[in-house]
Order: sequence, then C-alpha cells, then structure tokens
Amino acid sequence: MLRGQIRQLEKELAREKNAADRLRERDAALNATLEETRSRLQRMERSKGWRLIMAVRRLIRRRKMAVEEGEAAEPAGSSEEPATPAASSGPEPTFAQRRAAEAARRAQVAAMLNGWIDGARAAKGSIVLVIAGEPAAHTTSRFIDAARSANDPVIVLEAEPADGVGGLPPGIAPSLVPDLLAMDAGDKARLLVCTMPDHAAIRWVVPAQQRGWWTAVVLDGPISPAAVYLASHADVAVVPDDDAARALEAASGVRPIVKPEPFARDLLDAARPGWESLPRAVLGSD
Repeated sequence: MLRGQIRQLEKELAREKNAADRLRERDAALNATLEETRSRLQRMERSKGWRLIMAVRRLIRRRKMAVEEGEAAEPAGSSEEPATPAASSGPEPTFAQRRAAEAARRAQVAAMLNGWIDGARAAKGSIVLVIAGEPAAHTTSRFIDAARSANDPVIVLEAEPADGVGGLPPGIAPSLVPDLLAMDAGDKARLLVCTMPDHAAIRWVVPAQQRGWWTAVVLDGPISPAAVYLASHADVAVVPDDDAARALEAASGVRPIVKPEPFARDLLDAARPGWESLPRAVLGSD
C-alpha cells in the first residue's frame, strides 16, 4: 500500500514539475514579447511621424480650448446673433492621408521641374544657373535679372517658382535636387552659385561638382564657418574688396577673386583657369 502511495505521489510531483516548467516557459515568452513591444513603442515615439501626429493633436487641443474659452467669455444675456462658426472641413487628416498629400505635392513639383528642365534645354542662353540664396536678397536678385536678360534659364533652391524663375520649394527640394543636378544641358555651361553662405542649399556644392557642374560662392559679409567651407570646396570664391579677400584667405587658405558685383559669366571665366589648383573634396585632395 505504501509503495502505491509513493508511486502516486511521484506521478503527481512529475505532473507539477511539468506544469511549473510550462509556466516558466510561458513567463519567459511573455517577458520577451513585453520587451519587444516596449522597443517598438520607443522606436515609434522617436519617429518623425509620431512627433508629427502628437504636434497635430496638441494643435487640435489648443484650438478646442481657445473655442471653449471664447464661448465662456461670451455674455450669457447677449441678444445679438452668435457668430457663425467657420465651416468645418471635416475630421483632421490621418497620417496616411498627410503622407499621400505630400506625395501628391512632390509629384506636382517634380512635373514642374521636368518642365523647367525641358525649357532650360531649349533656352537660347549659354548657361544653366542654379542659385542657393534668398530670391529677395540683392545679390540673388541681381543674378536672376542678369540671367533673364541673357535668356539663361535660372532656378532657385529652397524657393517657390515665381515670375518665370524656376524654384524647388522648401521641404521638397532635398528629394528633387539630384534630378536637377543630373539634367543634360547640352552645350550649355552648368553653374551653381551660392549667394548666401548660410543657406540650406549649400549642401549641394560637392554633389553638383560630382555631376560636372561649376560651383561658385559670392561672399559679402562676415567670414563664417559656412563661408570657409564654401571657399574651400567651390571652384571659385568672389569677394567685393581686398580686405575681404585677405580675411577669407587667412581663414580658409584659398585666395578669392576680387570683384564687387560679378555676373555668372565672370564666375565661369574665373573658375575655369584655376579649377585644378583649388582644394576640392570631390577631387580627393583634402
């Protein structure tokens, strides 16, 4: 009888051990799933899309609070007709809808860029001019006016198209500039000019060189780190006077051309003779 009880207890003990093992395995699997879910949540919260969604939600909350405060401030006994609320355009767009709208906008700008490239090939001028600078600034507008007078196609990076001048709008420019730099201009010279050393589009100087473009920077102001970078990498740097030339040479080791108000053809004439002597990262000399 005792042996039977022992065998029974041994069987029950084995069953309990098996159950305990299964519970431990289940616990380990749940812990692994929990950690993976936490990691996915952290990656999502660090993503640009999540930050955009949260920013939109905060904006919606602020608007609702402003509307509620306005309603609370309205006199209770006022006999005037309440102001008609603005017509709602429907629910806030989802992240997918915003992405679709961005893609549609990019496709629209890409089509405009393709049209500009076709027009640039057919233009009568001898230079295709790309400008990194503020269109309203004096130096930039002077380059634009001179290019239009000479029938040279001109486009401004990080700017909207306007008055017959091409443009790649902010936020869309980075994804389309490579298409612009890859254009076949035929026998026209291709020139990228930086008229503002701190402009966002200066990042395209070296990629433009790699695509066979001439590059130039026109400096008229303090010698900033961006100005030193451009002078060291562009094919030619131009300053308005000898004092600025000495300051830039001391900061960058590059001797610039002195010309108060250069035009695109002046930049090409200055760049071509000294092309091999300039320290350019694209050539591997740095």
